[in-house]
Amino acid sequence: MRINTAVAALVAFIAFEAHAQTTVDAKPEEKPKLICRTVVATGSRLASKKKCATAAEWQMRADEDRKAVDGWAKRTIPATQQ
Repeated sequence: MRINTAVAALVAFIAFEAHAQTTVDAKPEEKPKLICRTVVATGSRLASKKKCATAAEWQMRADEDRKAVDGWAKRTIPATQQ
């Protein structure tokens, strides 16, 4: 009977330690911080919208815009015939 009690106590201790480790190691996921900016519609002084995105999403948008502008700049304008 003493062996069963000792084994039960050992199993309970191990289970408690395993549970304690998972609760300490498990950190709640932090949501990425949103950055909100006011975006003005092209050609209008009054129309604007507030857009929120993470820093990574704003960087990705800036990179895409930069690539688009570079693509337009590299295009050659055909010479007009006079």
